[in-house]
Amino acid sequence: MNDDTPPTVEPRRELRFRVLAELAAFGSGVLLFILVLSWGARWHWRFELLTHFQLQYLIAAALLCLLLVLLRRFRRAIIPGVVLLITLARIAPLYWPATVRADASAPAVSLVLANVNFRNHQVIPFIDWLRHEQPDIVVINELTDNWLIAMQALQTIYPHKVVESRTDPFGIGVYSRIPIEESTVIAAAHSGFPSIKALFQIDGKQFTVLATHPNPPMGERAAEWRNQQMQDLGDIAAAVDGPVILAGDLNCSPWSPYFHDLLKLAQLRNGASGFGLQLSWPTKFPSPLRIPIDHTLVSEEFEVTNRRIGPHIGSDHLPVRVDLKLK
Repeated sequence: MNDDTPPTVEPRRELRFRVLAELAAFGSGVLLFILVLSWGARWHWRFELLTHFQLQYLIAAALLCLLLVLLRRFRRAIIPGVVLLITLARIAPLYWPATVRADASAPAVSLVLANVNFRNHQVIPFIDWLRHEQPDIVVINELTDNWLIAMQALQTIYPHKVVESRTDPFGIGVYSRIPIEESTVIAAAHSGFPSIKALFQIDGKQFTVLATHPNPPMGERAAEWRNQQMQDLGDIAAAVDGPVILAGDLNCSPWSPYFHDLLKLAQLRNGASGFGLQLSWPTKFPSPLRIPIDHTLVSEEFEVTNRRIGPHIGSDHLPVRVDLKLK
């Protein structure tokens, strides 16, 4: 018998399956470890960053679980199965519609939120889209002098405005078809970055829009600034006498504990509830790799009748449109 006879195909195939199963099991362990680290979001800003990728964890867990089941490693499939269930439980509430319902005759208001990117000079796509959509109110993050000039093309549609342009990513503006009764530019305590508080009236009913753009949490101090600004905004929203819409790139996903702190403190709810995952950033990645950080939060007086993501406008963010009725 020749000892140099190559092994049969079956042992080679079994070896490949075994190696594949080991890699899948290792990946499952890493995935679970990352998920556990994200539960320490309040302990360290880097752990908080891990909370934002629930959809990506769900996709990875589903693929790993399926692979291990196909390889008949059922016990090893338990770990990715647990991750799958945890992430599914976190994402599912975005698909549960809010119970708030307004009368058919209630006044309607529409709002667009857009982080246009202060480095983005492609103004025509956004201007053309606004001409088509014509929402009642437009909140712009990263407003620069260049975008101030661009928005002059819509002066007849949006004659009312409060703007605070800057050369960095923290300029902000509110444009409106509805007259602005009162407005205040609010500087964040530590960073000085501006937010806008604007009072509107429609069909005899007043409501307030808070437009904001907190600091990206890329570093311990930056994360503290963002969290403090969100806390301050929560206090401001809670103190408003009447309906409130808080709109802005919060640099925070719905799964961060600081996002839940804001909702609780401001007595607002996520306007995306019932409309699913609306992944707005970053546009350079395909949709499954994006995260939702552009938010429209509303008080109980509002019914959100529709919310959707807009087209690519040259920015790293996609714009958001929300349609509401005021009880």
